[in-house]
Amino acid sequence: MSLSDPEELIKDIISSGILGRSEFYPKLLNYLLHHYKSQTQPKELDIAIDVFARGKDFDSTQDSFVRVYVHNLRQKIDQYYDSQEIAALGSYRITIPKGGYGFVIKKLAPPSVSLSTRLTREQWFGCSLFLFVALCVVSYFLFKPEQNISLIETNLELPNTYTTKVVVGDYYLFGEMDPRGNVTRLIRDFEINSASDLDDLFMYNSELVEQYYDVGLTYLPVSIAPAIFNTLAALKVDMDRLEVMPASLLQASDLLSNNIIYIGLFSGLSILEDIVFEVSTLELGTTYDELIDPNNGNLYMSQAASAMASQGNYIDYGYIATFKGPSSNQFLIISGTRDEGLFQAAKQLQDPNIQVIISDTMNDSVIGTELLFQINGFANTSLGSELVMQSELDASNLLN
Repeated sequence: MSLSDPEELIKDIISSGILGRSEFYPKLLNYLLHHYKSQTQPKELDIAIDVFARGKDFDSTQDSFVRVYVHNLRQKIDQYYDSQEIAALGSYRITIPKGGYGFVIKKLAPPSVSLSTRLTREQWFGCSLFLFVALCVVSYFLFKPEQNISLIETNLELPNTYTTKVVVGDYYLFGEMDPRGNVTRLIRDFEINSASDLDDLFMYNSELVEQYYDVGLTYLPVSIAPAIFNTLAALKVDMDRLEVMPASLLQASDLLSNNIIYIGLFSGLSILEDIVFEVSTLELGTTYDELIDPNNGNLYMSQAASAMASQGNYIDYGYIATFKGPSSNQFLIISGTRDEGLFQAAKQLQDPNIQVIISDTMNDSVIGTELLFQINGFANTSLGSELVMQSELDASNLLN
């Protein structure tokens, strides 16, 4: 096989995952491959019709989405080859020159040995998460010497027929650029939870392409590290079949054939939000600090945000839910409105009484359970918690 074989180069790009969840980027790239092999230059109208199923009356002067998609594809390919680990796979690369819709193959410059450029975004996340968790866990127990760090006796066990994915609720960040193209600030938007979501925003708002940029960054709440420790300490998990990943990179296909343990705030659920609140008896309020029980009208509102200004006592909420997925895989959701809620929810898994409630439903094919805890907090410290709501979950609609 030639190192400049365009089909192999495209196959590597698609299989890397750099194109995200959108079906259009692989389709567009393969369409450009067809024209490359036939030595023809595709036109904007051709792409609109053949790739995006638009009609022959498509007017590029009124709709710039084709240019947006090609622009984004060019950026994604550049990001792919920016990794020296990828560059080391071969000496040729695909590039889409500006001002056209076809690609060319050119020879790569010799790769450097810089570690910072050899790691992919996913590898950097894994390394950063490992170091973050290790540092926070060590620090946490240094300052909490009364906590017993030994693993506890537990009856909580997920099905061992599946790989278990620990999904942490990270927050996707994208950059805002000045007129010169320099990123001047980072933005967190609850409606934009991944690079794919940002692409969708560009799809319908093409004028934003020159304003926002995917910088490949996410961040984690401080409660993630101790919550991971407390959760895994309370579970019987095959560590050889356990993977950790950010919620911003979770794909719908992951939900079908893996056990899913989510650890994070409600605001970090990403694509899991629809799944969780499809089966939950609770509803999100106007913000991620509010939960509503529509059956009795109870409102559970975190006071953690307002307490940051008053420095007084406040109430927060922690949440645990477990239910079966569409392939009889297990979902375990450890969440909270704010950090204190998430920390206490994970800690509650070590309570034998809570374990009995959860384990009873883990073996049920349809019925799950959810628990809501009210946490009394002060100065980012939990002063205690109580169970304020317990309900069965009907997950049968996920099996259809």
